[in-house]
Amino acid sequence: MAHHLPQIINNVLFPHKAVSKGYWRAIGVLLIFTAVGTFWFFYRIMLNADFFFVSDLNGPQVYTNNRVYPPLRGEAFVQFEFGIKPVRAFRGSIIDGMSIADVVEQAAVAGNFNIAWHPVPTIDGINDGFEGKHWIFYRNSDRLIESPDSVSVSPGDEIFARFQ
Repeated sequence: MAHHLPQIINNVLFPHKAVSKGYWRAIGVLLIFTAVGTFWFFYRIMLNADFFFVSDLNGPQVYTNNRVYPPLRGEAFVQFEFGIKPVRAFRGSIIDGMSIADVVEQAAVAGNFNIAWHPVPTIDGINDGFEGKHWIFYRNSDRLIESPDSVSVSPGDEIFARFQ
């Protein structure tokens, strides 16, 4: 068996011996497509990852998803009193035009729980009307009569969502 080994090796075709020009062209085209795809992929990631900034007279503003966000106006405090679960509280930034519903949704995203307004308000799986209780919203200790999406938020506001 050992004396037949060199004959077997001589019959094997190695790529560096029998490669044509078409092979190298195919490799070149593949490398070009890979390079272009890599640059495009990383460009899209950076564009959607709050990577670009724009500076103007109002100071630096974040440029993301093809728009410039307005400057921050201040902070608001949000507290959820579930009644059957522990209380959860959040403090977050607000911008021009934010409503109480926007701030409550922002706190829900930060707290990693769901919120839905239709067909009935549902916060962290607790539906309005469950066990005869309802979600009641307060702004600076004043009970809201209006819908939370129609009341604007000011810096320093304290918002309470109580299930009672």
